[in-house]
Amino acid sequence: MANCTKFKDLLKNRVRQGAQAGGQSGVGVGDLQRAERHVIRVVQLGAYREELEVIASMAQDTPDRVSAKRRNEGIKKTSSLYRLDPFVDSDGLLRVGGRIRRAEFAPELKHPVILPKGNHITTLLIRHYHEKVQHQGRGMTINALRASGYWITGASTAVSSVIHKCVKCRRLRSPCQQQKMSDLPEDRLEPVPPFTYSAVDYFGPFMIKEGQSELKRYAVLFTCMSCRAIHIETANSLTTDSFINALRNFLQSEAQ
Repeated sequence: MANCTKFKDLLKNRVRQGAQAGGQSGVGVGDLQRAERHVIRVVQLGAYREELEVIASMAQDTPDRVSAKRRNEGIKKTSSLYRLDPFVDSDGLLRVGGRIRRAEFAPELKHPVILPKGNHITTLLIRHYHEKVQHQGRGMTINALRASGYWITGASTAVSSVIHKCVKCRRLRSPCQQQKMSDLPEDRLEPVPPFTYSAVDYFGPFMIKEGQSELKRYAVLFTCMSCRAIHIETANSLTTDSFINALRNFLQSEAQ
């Protein structure tokens, strides 16, 4: 768009100054900003044609009370611009009004440009700032848009729709997959006496007092794989000898 705008100006200069008139090569920051304003004007004209005709009739950036009343009477109450106190600036862009004109902020922050939701340009802007904030969610994306001077009508819905379609966000925020458990082994299904097939585990430690000192003790949990009965023994430590002693106690108790 910047190249097209610059080429149009080049043709106009050639008509005015003659066929030998030339132009500067390359696209600068000013050309890109002018192209952005042109794209925004086209978007606003397609979405808010009736509102722009009413607001443009006031012909001033800071309307007085009478002009504001006439504007509110001309704009439908169902319009998304009714509560935004809109006005048209010197560049022909529709901006949000308000009572902070005297604040020492940048003009883009005080009066952001109004954009309709659902437009392709609006979607591209939302995608850009959503990626700029590293996919941090709806609130951060809306804040980045407002800080850059854009006011999107129905921003929450529009941003949520873009985030819902974002491949990276859906991959990172998707719930964990649920895996179906496999069939139970035969050891869990055979009708056998308790503790024919057993599993073992430790839990603890527990602090006990022995004389004047405090010692750690562990519990050894034996569970039946078939009927889920449990048997608990104590262990002095996590060593192999301590576990063998607990196992012998378990076997003796089961034998009795």
